[in-house]
Amino acid sequence: MPPEALNGEYAELDDPGFRGRMHRGFLAAVLFPDWIVTTKPAADSMIKDSPETTVYRLTPPRWGGDVIVKRYNRPGPWAAWKDLLRTPRALGSFRRGTEFLREGIPTPAPLAALVPRRGDPRSWLVTRVAPGFRSLSKILEETPPGHADRRNLLEDLCNLIREMHRRHVYHGDLKPVNILVRADIDCLRLSLIDLDAARIRRRFSWSLAVRDLGQLDSYIRPEAPGYERRRFFALYTAGWSRADRRRFLAGVIRESDRKGARRCAG
Repeated sequence: MPPEALNGEYAELDDPGFRGRMHRGFLAAVLFPDWIVTTKPAADSMIKDSPETTVYRLTPPRWGGDVIVKRYNRPGPWAAWKDLLRTPRALGSFRRGTEFLREGIPTPAPLAALVPRRGDPRSWLVTRVAPGFRSLSKILEETPPGHADRRNLLEDLCNLIREMHRRHVYHGDLKPVNILVRADIDCLRLSLIDLDAARIRRRFSWSLAVRDLGQLDSYIRPEAPGYERRRFFALYTAGWSRADRRRFLAGVIRESDRKGARRCAG
């Protein structure tokens, strides 16, 4: 586990304008928390810009590299009202990032979560950049079914998801763009991003596991041959009884159909 995943590396913000948490080294590098809020991203550093969230890269002074900033915009009054009843999204994602790392689930380490104390309904999450990683969606587009690299990648992905679920950790929005891949010299490395909907439970959750795999299958299914998906699910359910395997996979397929139909309708 990297040192930045340890609670001792983080500090509660003591700032009149913001509450939240920051990595101690990152706080020392940027000096003032409001630097994250007031610094405008360059046009070519924008990754995503929507009414709900804005994601971009920044290069903090004295930090030695880029970071990813995710701004939660809270577009409407209903979202703002809901946020009064729950942990602000930046703080929630920050906490889940540290929990993923503590459980050994790979994700870019969180560096800061900022919530203005008054006046501004937005919040900010800062994470490390995952250098050299590409999204699973791009890798699958470029690698044909049956290719050894694709087979090994899907096997590693299945092992990661199975281990994540074994630890009672659930992503909640498991789709190819939220799975990052880097091919090192002797192995593949995977990392999960966008933990806004992630959950950690005390015991195995059948419904959350079905939701994760159904979401993923709804994206992979149109392009993946049947034998590839059968191999994936056989590996995930290895050691299960036949009855449990059939019931679980039936639920995954229903969830996949539901997610796919919703995207088509939308």
